[in-house]
Amino acid sequence: MKTKAIGLYMCMLFCQHICAEDYTFQLHVGNAIADKTETLDNGAVYMTFPAGTDLNNLGLSCTVPEGAAVSPDPSKARIRDNEVEIFTVTYADGTKRAFPYYFSSGRWFTVILFGDPEVNMTGRYGNNATEENLSKWANGIINMKNSGRYAFKSNTHIKPSPDLVICMGDMDKDSEKTGDDFKSIFDIFENNNIPFITMVGNHDVVPDYWSGANGDKGLTWGLNDGGSYCNKIAFDIVSKYLLSAQNYGIENVQRFSQSNGETQPEPFTFTFKGIRFYIGQTYWFQKPYDNPTMFSSATYYAPNSIIESLSTFVEENKETPSVWIQHYPISCEDRWWLDQNDVGRSILPSDSPTYATATEKRNKYMDLITKTQNPYHFSGHNHAQATVNHNYNGTAFKDYIAPYFATEGGAWMVLCHEGEGVVEVQSVNFNY
Repeated sequence: MKTKAIGLYMCMLFCQHICAEDYTFQLHVGNAIADKTETLDNGAVYMTFPAGTDLNNLGLSCTVPEGAAVSPDPSKARIRDNEVEIFTVTYADGTKRAFPYYFSSGRWFTVILFGDPEVNMTGRYGNNATEENLSKWANGIINMKNSGRYAFKSNTHIKPSPDLVICMGDMDKDSEKTGDDFKSIFDIFENNNIPFITMVGNHDVVPDYWSGANGDKGLTWGLNDGGSYCNKIAFDIVSKYLLSAQNYGIENVQRFSQSNGETQPEPFTFTFKGIRFYIGQTYWFQKPYDNPTMFSSATYYAPNSIIESLSTFVEENKETPSVWIQHYPISCEDRWWLDQNDVGRSILPSDSPTYATATEKRNKYMDLITKTQNPYHFSGHNHAQATVNHNYNGTAFKDYIAPYFATEGGAWMVLCHEGEGVVEVQSVNFNY
C-alpha cells in the first residue's frame, strides 16, 4: 500500500494500530527525543520530553494510508503541556478514528507521604499498627499502580505509582531499642527499588516527656529508658535509607550541621526529578546535643548555625520548586517547638539562641519556606488529617497534616511535575 507523508520526515517513529491495517496512524517527532513513551489504560499515548522542551517545536508529522486526512495537521497543532491532543483521521472509506496523545515537558511522578506508623504501639488512639498490618499497608503502596483503586482527580490520565515514599517520623513506639521491627517494614520499599526516606519524630528520640528518669535534662544513655543510645539508632536508620535512596534517583543531598561539630539531629535536603525536598526531622530548629559518655547528661546547643546555613542554602536555591517536611505541623502548640515536656520543663541550650521563642522559630521557618518556588509543606504528629492555610510575607501556602498511618494506612498521594513542583494532593489509605 502506498502511503502519504504529512509534514517533515520522521526522526523518531511512534505508531499505534487501532483496528485493521488500513486504519493506521503513525506520529513522527523530528526535533526532540522523548524520555518516555507509554500507552495509557484509555489507549492514549503519553510522551514525556526533557524539562524545558518547547512542545510547539517538536517537528510533528504523521503517516496515514493513501486518501486519508488528519485533523489537526500535526505540524500546525498547538500542543499544551499535559493536556490531550486528539488527532482525528478520516480514511478513504469515510471511517473516522481518534488517536489521543499527551505531551509533557518534564517528568511527572507520585510521592506517598505518611506519618506516625508507630510500630507496635497498639491500643492507643485506635492504633492497629502491628507489624503484620504495617507490612500489608506498605505492600499496598507497592502495588497501588495495578490495584485500580487510585486516581488523581484533576489529572485522571496519570496513573499513580510509588515513585518516592516518605515517612514523616514517629517510626516506632517510645524509643524502640533496635529498629528491627520497623526496618523490616521499610525494607519492603528498598527491596522493590523504590527510593524511601524517613526522619525522626518525638517518639523516636528524646528529649520529650517520656524521657526516662531525668525529666529535667531529658537525655540519658539508658538501654531500658530510651536516651542517647536509642537516639543514635534512630538517626542511623535515617542515614541508612537516605544513603540507599541515592541508588534510586535521590540526588544533591546536603546535611545541615552545627559549626561546633555536633550534628544531631542533622536535618537534610535533596532533589528528586528536579524538585527540592527539605527534610527537617522532628522540626527544623531542634536543639543539637553532644554525645554523652555512659550515664552522663548531654549538653544542648542553640541551632543557630543550622539556621544560618539553611538560610544561605535557600537563597542559593530559591528558584527550585520545593517541598518542605518536618514531623511537627507548623501550627503545633508552642511546647513542641521548645523541647518542653508536659509539665513545662524546658531543655535549654548552653549558648544563646538567635530564635528563642516558638513564635520566632515559626516565623523564621515560614520566612524560609516562602522564599522558595511553589512551596508546599507536609507534616504528621497530630494523628488526624488536616489542611492548614498559612500566609507569610504575602505568600500563601498550605501545611498538609497526614492522617494517622497507624490506623488504616492513611497517607497523602502527591502528584509532582519537574520544573513546577506539587500539582495535586489527595488523601488515600492503603488498607485493602
